[in-house]
Amino acid sequence: MDNQTLRKVQLVQLEIAKEIKRVCEENNIKYFLTAGTLLGAIRHKGFIPWDDDLDIAMLKDDYDRFIEIAPEKLKEQYEIQNWYTDSKCPFEFSKIRKKGTVYIEGKSNEKRDNGIYIDVIVYINFSDDKDELVKVHNRMLDLHRVLLMKCGFKPWYDDGKTNWKKRIGYVLYQIKALFVSHEKLVKEFEAIQNKYPNSTKNLHGMIESRSFSPIKREWYDTVQMVKFEDVLFPIPVGYEGYLELCYGDYMQLPPEDERENRHQIVDVKL
Repeated sequence: MDNQTLRKVQLVQLEIAKEIKRVCEENNIKYFLTAGTLLGAIRHKGFIPWDDDLDIAMLKDDYDRFIEIAPEKLKEQYEIQNWYTDSKCPFEFSKIRKKGTVYIEGKSNEKRDNGIYIDVIVYINFSDDKDELVKVHNRMLDLHRVLLMKCGFKPWYDDGKTNWKKRIGYVLYQIKALFVSHEKLVKEFEAIQNKYPNSTKNLHGMIESRSFSPIKREWYDTVQMVKFEDVLFPIPVGYEGYLELCYGDYMQLPPEDERENRHQIVDVKL
């Protein structure tokens, strides 16, 4: 994706984010920027120039309310996609897509018209027990990988080529996916999401790797407003701790050869 197209995509994503902002603020739902979008807000006052997605997050109670009302409250040009609305969706979070656009990732399950989207991440209460943290995270990661296989994703594709080490690593998950339903996998994942309602110490966000550190709940006690492009969005008051955990020296730009669109988009229609 060339830089001109990327910028057009970012502006559509910003449009979607403004719609989520409207729905949340009109319905008293707390939300905040997260991941690379939060980094972009702090370091660039907007998108990281080479970033090809936008991430908003909510704590579990707010997320549950949002996905319940979103189908009715979102304007008609937007739609919500998650594992409740789409049996081919393997993710524990939701995507808000703009209808009439196309944004297809090379690793996705099918080359259908998936619109330009932003992710709405759910942050769950997580165990306060150090020994249990990694064990439960790894179980969630296993479930996630089986769900990817169940839904036909190809995470071993890397810029159109097959990473054979990763491909072989997913064979067992493909076999497991043959013997379990999407519904059963989702139910087990949900049980973990609701397992620690009284935790006051840790949160858990996206499933990504076995290199895992819990997020401190105290970082999200309150939010503050920052400028992102041309609008104000909330960010967690403890954003520095989060960014240091995820990115280390987060104000330092990465080498130029690491500044890339990580979602490997193969088709875009605006």
